[in-house]
Amino acid sequence: MEIEFNVNNCVKVKLTEVGLDILRQRHDFDANLAPRILGAFTPPPTDADGWSKFQLWELCNKFGEQMYNGGSVPFETTIRIITDRDKII
Repeated sequence: MEIEFNVNNCVKVKLTEVGLDILRQRHDFDANLAPRILGAFTPPPTDADGWSKFQLWELCNKFGEQMYNGGSVPFETTIRIITDRDKII
């Protein structure tokens, strides 16, 4: 089965501690440039089952460098794809 999926559509992932550390480090780096604008690090919202929502391009941008064979994964390997019929952007 094939479906069309736009990189602007959303997916859900369960972040690992590695993923949270990556987000925290990126925030801290950016906060050095604009501390008053960014404030303290806040983890992304998660639902009751631990899923966080990202646009696909955003997920790739934030974690692309860490996604390689044998690396520590920033999120569990199952991804939920939000289709157009239940799209929430």
